[in-house]
Amino acid sequence: MSTLSPLYNGYNARNAVIGTWVLVILSAILLYLNFVQYGIIQDAKIGNLDQAKVQANDTYKQVVVVILVIVFITTNILFSIWLNRAYGNIDRMGLHQSYRQPWVIWAWFVPFMNLYTPYEIMVEIYKQTQYARTEDTQRPKSVAFLGWWWFLFIVISIFSNLVSIFESETLEQIEMVTIAAIISILCLIGYYLFGIYVIRRIASEEQATYEYYEKNAYNSQFIQDTSNFENLDTENPV
Repeated sequence: MSTLSPLYNGYNARNAVIGTWVLVILSAILLYLNFVQYGIIQDAKIGNLDQAKVQANDTYKQVVVVILVIVFITTNILFSIWLNRAYGNIDRMGLHQSYRQPWVIWAWFVPFMNLYTPYEIMVEIYKQTQYARTEDTQRPKSVAFLGWWWFLFIVISIFSNLVSIFESETLEQIEMVTIAAIISILCLIGYYLFGIYVIRRIASEEQATYEYYEKNAYNSQFIQDTSNFENLDTENPV
């Protein structure tokens, strides 16, 4: 297997981080609107319902949700671009890949497989990126943070699915759904912030490996140029 220098992936990581920060901001706005809705429900319980306030808050929520969905899709595309190149660099450096390249994306959508394969791919990227510039005997850095990140992802996915099946016909049911939505959004914000940490941590390993290969390539070229110069002097003595 041929060994090539990894492709630079820093701008893809930066784009994914920026998109995730936008998700955090929009989620915080949606969280505020749900707190407003909870306050409206409490007012309604005592017979002080402001229809204009209800309609305005519902309109704001609908607008934010639409924007949130668009940004969510865009950020997932940016994340996939970063992840795909990060995993592809493993192959470029001549290291072992447990999965074929297309599974970097498709593993997130295949039932049951999406419960563990994306996590395994992330771990492999983190470990192999370190192995690329260290001795095989050197112990890689801990991947515990990836385990916690993935655990949070599974928990939020399950909880969000449960929230989506709640009925919201009576005032009490609407109150319960609102409380569940607040908890869900808080968890999502935590997950997004953790995701930013994950991307930055893996990206820092990628950057270190990229610089390692660039430095070695420069040194190799310098040695080769020096050797060619010495050979030229030998062939053409003064």
